[in-house]
Amino acid sequence: MLLVGMIVSSLAVLISIFNMIMCAQNEFDPMKLETELIQRREKIRIQAEREQREKRMFVKQKTVATGPEERDRLKKQLSSLI
Repeated sequence: MLLVGMIVSSLAVLISIFNMIMCAQNEFDPMKLETELIQRREKIRIQAEREQREKRMFVKQKTVATGPEERDRLKKQLSSLI
């Protein structure tokens, strides 16, 4: 049992040394990652606000150009979109 443990441990050490020699370490900067995540969230929020504004403008234009029955129907559609 001891011999098996020694063989497995030595293989693990050899693999670790191989990885250190052949593979460069990744540069991990948590501040850069956090900044990127904040920018993505802000971009998504702005895009969602723009889409909501466009939907409201579309329905508003339709309600101005139509009669009262059509306006009620479009208002219901608008409320379902929001």
